[in-house]
Amino acid sequence: MIFQSPGHILFTLNIAWWGIILLLIAAAACWVYMNRSWKLEPWSTGWWTVNGIMLGLFALTVGQRAKYVMQTWGQYAAAPMEALTTWSVSWPIRWYGAIIALGFVVASYFVIQKAKRWQLDVEEVTNLALIGFLGGIIGGRLYFVMLNWSSFWAQPSEIIAMWHGGMSIHGGIIGGFLTTVLYCRYAKLPVLRCLDLGACGLPIAQAIGRWGNFFNSEAFGRPVPDDFPLKLRITENVPPEYFTHQFFHPTFLYECAWNLSIFAFLYYFASKKLYRYPGLAFLLYLDLYSLGRLMIEPLRVDSIMAGALPVPIIASAATMVISSALALGLIWYYKKNPAKMSPPLAPLPTAPLSESEKAT
Repeated sequence: MIFQSPGHILFTLNIAWWGIILLLIAAAACWVYMNRSWKLEPWSTGWWTVNGIMLGLFALTVGQRAKYVMQTWGQYAAAPMEALTTWSVSWPIRWYGAIIALGFVVASYFVIQKAKRWQLDVEEVTNLALIGFLGGIIGGRLYFVMLNWSSFWAQPSEIIAMWHGGMSIHGGIIGGFLTTVLYCRYAKLPVLRCLDLGACGLPIAQAIGRWGNFFNSEAFGRPVPDDFPLKLRITENVPPEYFTHQFFHPTFLYECAWNLSIFAFLYYFASKKLYRYPGLAFLLYLDLYSLGRLMIEPLRVDSIMAGALPVPIIASAATMVISSALALGLIWYYKKNPAKMSPPLAPLPTAPLSESEKAT
């Protein structure tokens, strides 16, 4: 089976000034829908988060137009009103961003279902998912920037240009972890329980997100022979030493399959068995994800290097050692302090029998 990326851009959105008005109307409709479907109380934390995201998207659109007007002010100096009446935006919608958004939506669905089963506040969990997602995006970008600082110090404006590429999953995990802990402290949510909740959704978000690497022609592996059963055709971003090769390991697909396996194991089995031990499911996720990276990363050809070793291998090995030690410590703690364990979950209520069922 041969995989080949169709390109980075899903489609380009061209919006005139009247289109902006329609877009704002659509945004308002989405805002009303989210507030009603999620039953957000006015001025609650969830309400503020949704409004902050909507205002951020609006500011981004207006900011792009304002930047263009300032750069081309000469053509508007004689008739300033034309800066409004001739407003148009050309906005490329990229596969990577669309896939990351899809991963977030799918993961959020499963997390909310699990939160209901664990009897957690669904509004607060929804709010936590949004904040954790944003923290993960920021953390993933900052981690990548730090590892490639030599490429950014001369052009600091590129630090926020995430549309030019450059994210790190390890940084995303760190950013999501920190924002989750901080928000749980603020909202008085159980930190370890919410980390376990995140561990149930993160793997499927990562599995979906890995397809962004496919469309960006990145995160691929070493060359494979033409008769290899799974191969990825790469025509861009090929390292010079592999210019003569056409097919490569589809490492994005390997990691997608590994993450789906982690999701199925954690969500449907381990999270139930480990419910009484808050924090262990999250540490198990870190162990399993790190193990997968340690197996797959040596196949890749585009890893960021620290001397002779790829940085993801160093980060994964360190994460695996630390999370394993913490898991053992947590098990020991719960054995010494059984009162700190969570009580068993109450069984799900069963629907009452109808009169006809009672009769039979």
